[in-house]
Amino acid sequence: MSQRRNLILGGLGFIGHNLVDRLLDAGEAVHVIDINIQEQNWNLTKVYANNPSFSVEIYDCADIKQLSLSFKNIMPDRVFHLAANSDISKSGEIINDFSNTLLTTLALCEVMRIGVTIPILVFASSSAIYGDLPKPMSVDTSHICTPSNAYGWTKRASELALIGACKGTDTHLVMARFPNVVGPHLTHGLLFDLIRKKSAGDKVIQILGDGSQKKPFIHVDDLLQILIQRSEVTTMHELIFNIAPFDQITVKDIVIIFDREIGGGTTFLYQEQRAGWPGDIPEYAFDLDESKAGGTLTSVTSAQAVTRAIRENLQGDKPS
Repeated sequence: MSQRRNLILGGLGFIGHNLVDRLLDAGEAVHVIDINIQEQNWNLTKVYANNPSFSVEIYDCADIKQLSLSFKNIMPDRVFHLAANSDISKSGEIINDFSNTLLTTLALCEVMRIGVTIPILVFASSSAIYGDLPKPMSVDTSHICTPSNAYGWTKRASELALIGACKGTDTHLVMARFPNVVGPHLTHGLLFDLIRKKSAGDKVIQILGDGSQKKPFIHVDDLLQILIQRSEVTTMHELIFNIAPFDQITVKDIVIIFDREIGGGTTFLYQEQRAGWPGDIPEYAFDLDESKAGGTLTSVTSAQAVTRAIRENLQGDKPS
C-alpha cells in the first residue's frame, strides 16, 4: 500500500513542525513548502535530511506559478494550509497578514481554478474571525463575523475564498478555528517571550496588559489529534468547526505557573490597560456544548496545556 502524500503549506512554523513530526511518525509522506527557515531556532530540514518520506521547498506560497508546479509534481492526497502570519500581536502591521495570510490563500485558490485537484484541504483558521463577542463563540452560519484586527479579517477572508474555490469541486474542505496553541517548538506568543527573556537572564519581565486577560489554551498535540481525525470525515463536502479546551486561563495564572516552573527569582510587571495590544480580545470562550457534540473538545485544561508546554520548552523542546 502506497504512502499517503501530505503537502503542508507553511510547514516550518510552530504548528507545522509538530504536524510534520506527527505525520512522519504515522508512516505518511510529507512535503513542506515555506518561505523562510532562517528565523527559526531549529532546522526541520536537518532533522529529517535522511528520511525519504520528507521533502521541502523554500519559496513564498503566494507564488502561483511555482505553487502550481509543486502541486503537479507532488499530487498530494491531503493539503494542510498553514501558510500565514501566526503572530496576532503584530496585526497592527497589516502587510504581515495581507501578504502572508490572504495572498497565500488566494494563490492556492488560483491553483485550484486552473485545474489542480485536491482531495482533502485543511485550513488553519482562528477564533480571531469572531471578533470581540460577549457570548461563547459558536460556528453559526447566521452569525456575521466582525474581526477586531487584520489577523482576524484576513483569516475570515481566506475562509470565504476557499469556500468559493471548492464549490463545485470534489474537494473535502475542512476549516478549523483555533484557540491559543502551545507546545514544543514555539516561535512567538506569551510563553515564547517569557522563556526567551528568562534565558537571556532578565530579572524583570514586562507583561503586555494587566494580566486579567482570560483565554482558552490548547496543547498542539491535542489540537493536531482532533484536526487530523476530523480531516478523515469526508462524508461532508464542507466542515467548519472550533477546536476548544473546556476552560480558560488568565495571563496572571500563566505567569504564576511559569514562575513556579523556573523556581522564582523574577519580577513581573503589568500594564494598566487590559488589552495587550491594539485589536487584542482580552477575554473569550467557545460554545463547549457545540464542540463536545462535534468531537472537537479536549479534556485537557488550559493550565495543564500551559504547564506541559513550559516544561517542554525549558527542556529545549521534545525530540523530533
